[in-house]
This record gives sequence, C-alpha cells and structure tokens, in this order.
Amino acid sequence: MTLGAMLPAASGIDAMQTWMDTSAGNIANSNDAAASPAGVYRNETPVLTQVPISNAPGAAAANTARLAPGQGVQVSAISLGPTNGPVEYAPGNPAAGPGGLLYFPAGGLGNQLVELLMAQIGAQANTTTIRHAVSAYQSIIDL
Repeated sequence: MTLGAMLPAASGIDAMQTWMDTSAGNIANSNDAAASPAGVYRNETPVLTQVPISNAPGAAAANTARLAPGQGVQVSAISLGPTNGPVEYAPGNPAAGPGGLLYFPAGGLGNQLVELLMAQIGAQANTTTIRHAVSAYQSIIDL
C-alpha cells in the first residue's frame, strides 16, 4: 500500500460520516407528523461521486474535470426524498390538519437503520485500509 491508498480512504471516511449523519437525522425525524404534505420531513440521502483529479490532493490545476479511479469519493449533493409517506386519520390530535389528517415522512425506520449500518461498514472498511497502509509504512521505516 502506498500513500495513494490513504487519501481515497480518508475521503471515504468523510463521505461515510456524512451518510451516517444524514441517516441519524432521518431516524430522529422518522415519526415527525405534519398537518399537510408540504410540511412533511423529507429524508436526506448523500449523493456520492468520484473525486475528480482536479480536486484530489496534490493535483495539478491543468487536470480539471478529469476523473481517474482511486482518487476517492465526495459528497456532491444531498438529495431529498419524497413527501408521500403514510397518512393517519387523527381528528383529536392538535397537530392534525384539515380533515384530521397527519402526514408522516416516506421511508421506514428499518430502511434508515440499514442505511446507517451500510455507512458504518463503509467507514470501518476505509479505516482498515488506512490502518494497513500505516502498518506497511512502519515496516518500511523499520527496515
């Protein structure tokens, strides 16, 4: 492993942290009710893309807009989910809208827990890559 393995792994850890943060927010808001579909919490999902060479650490300015494998990953956007979640009839609830309806976020709690777990596994994989690279460097230094 070389230093080239550490930089993409570090970018992967950053991206996985953003994924974990958005999943945690989605979990925290999974039971939020709104009086109308427009007020419903929309689940957030990070959009992960390959790091262009121009954004990679140590890249020359002349390499703008090129992509190459192994440069890493970045969060290029946060997409918002739909507002068409479950609707509950609760006329006695003070948060209910016209007609006594409560609107909830789309996407279940189970899906968000799976997303959180996938992000955690991704972060662990990137951390393991860095740990192995450090071990390889230490072996070279010890020679």
